[in-house]
Amino acid sequence: MKRFMVKSFLTLVVLSMATSFSSVFAAEKSGHDLKVGIVDVQSAILQTNDGKLARQKIEKEVTSKKQELMNQQNQLKKLQEDFQAQQSVLSDADKITKQKEFQTKLQAFQQAQISFEQEARQREATALQKIFQNIQSVVQKISKQKNFDLVFDKSAAVLLYAANGTDITNDVVTQYNSEFKKDKK
Repeated sequence: MKRFMVKSFLTLVVLSMATSFSSVFAAEKSGHDLKVGIVDVQSAILQTNDGKLARQKIEKEVTSKKQELMNQQNQLKKLQEDFQAQQSVLSDADKITKQKEFQTKLQAFQQAQISFEQEARQREATALQKIFQNIQSVVQKISKQKNFDLVFDKSAAVLLYAANGTDITNDVVTQYNSEFKKDKK
């Protein structure tokens, strides 16, 4: 899965670069200056109303789950402390049983923690994917309205240098929020 994502990303980068270079050469041949725009897509996503709501929702979910994990961790600490306090009076068989019980609960806790982190990342990616798609359409509209030849994503570190680049991130956020208004209920 990871290898597929890397290959897909690299293919997208190569295609983007090829398209960009062909646009540069076409602009150069036509004799007009190349108009370049820059968008900080990551920042735009987080500044949109949808992005803010998604972040709040995810943080709320994460906070409650973190509290559950903290409670489990505290129970494990108490179990370990109880074992250490009782160790001198327990038989060897009881010590082994308690240690196995502790190890089982510790492994379950660690697995729950890993699962939680993966799930949180997945939820965030899913929530932000739809916003990203909408931002792409907004960028296309603004680019056509303002006659940009190229628009680069500032946060993706794809652009190394752009003289006379115009940052249209605020325009993207404003238009996104007007186009994708949520009914407040």
